[in-house]
Amino acid sequence: MYCRKCGTPNPDDRANCLQCNAPLARAQSGAFNPNQQSASPTQTTAFPQPSAPTVVMPPSHQTGPQTPTTGPIVETPRPAPTPTNYQPMQTTVNPSPVNYGQSNIGAQPGFNTMALISVICSGISFLVCCLYGIGVVPAAVGMVLGFLGMKKVQTSGEKGRELAIAGIVVGGLGILTNIIYVILIIIGLVNSK
Repeated sequence: MYCRKCGTPNPDDRANCLQCNAPLARAQSGAFNPNQQSASPTQTTAFPQPSAPTVVMPPSHQTGPQTPTTGPIVETPRPAPTPTNYQPMQTTVNPSPVNYGQSNIGAQPGFNTMALISVICSGISFLVCCLYGIGVVPAAVGMVLGFLGMKKVQTSGEKGRELAIAGIVVGGLGILTNIIYVILIIIGLVNSK
């Protein structure tokens, strides 16, 4: 039992403290608190005083993480869990049917065909510009397909917006190049006479 005045541990059969000779109450309400004032002789409690706490210190020759109350921490290996309803995995492969001519649901959207054709037609207009203005036709087709392709890209979510813009720009330049070429030919014919 602990003295409430000085905190010295005393044997349970003592009536007075060994160090300060203060009377030891037989029924104290809890562990010693040095900040707590000693009980007055008129106050008594109904709880027996607990015995001194026991601290188990591990031997110094043991290694590894230790705590003062439990000693060395030893991890015991657990047995592996055994499955109760074990079934081997099925390895049967069911080939999916081939859907010819049908679109794949969830597939990535491809390039817009009209945008691709507009770039091709607009490029051809430069190659045929030296044929006396015939290059205006593929350039105009390229521009129209570029506008239609850009509109379709916006509604369907397909790729190819950049191709449609390129088809429109190259088609416009092809029309201008063909018109300038035809004008130069006409000026050359007029001046040669």
